Amino acid sequence: MKTEHIAPVLVAIIAAMASVGGILYNQFGALRLEREKWHQSLTNERTKLEREAVAQFAKDFAASFYLAEKMIWRTEMTFNSLKENDFAEYAKQSDLLKPKLSMSEVVLATVDSKRHTRVSPLLAELRRIDEQLIMAGPRIKAERQKVFELLNAEVKRFPDFQRLMVISLSDTAIQNSTPASSPR
Repeated sequence: MKTEHIAPVLVAIIAAMASVGGILYNQFGALRLEREKWHQSLTNERTKLEREAVAQFAKDFAASFYLAEKMIWRTEMTFNSLKENDFAEYAKQSDLLKPKLSMSEVVLATVDSKRHTRVSPLLAELRRIDEQLIMAGPRIKAERQKVFELLNAEVKRFPDFQRLMVISLSDTAIQNSTPASSPR
């Protein structure tokens, strides 16, 4: 074959290789871009779930906290007029809130164990206060003075609990505002 015939064939082969190479390069770039989009979408969804879990936990915790705070206030201000029924009503309302709080705690622990660890002391203290308030009801008739002393101690400890709550929930919210790192 003459060189005149080989040159166009070589040019055609080189052009075909360049075309296939360009297509492969573009496909690789598109695949990489889609993978980055997928990772970003995954990160965004995880952050959204974390925010929802923290918000739901804070909402349920606030309801339980408010109920306990209201009863502590009543204990401090109107202890002599409190009756067993008042504590029974508190226990009834508390029992309605407990499943919601427990469920949001489980979701928070599942979504972000670090945040759950941060609020665990807060939950333990709320549960301790709740138990003291519930147990005071049946004992108030027989041991009014003992119950008064016990609940008075709770009244004195409550401001520390409030500070712990503000610090824990604020730290959790601040941590929640930073995007989560995505596993790669």
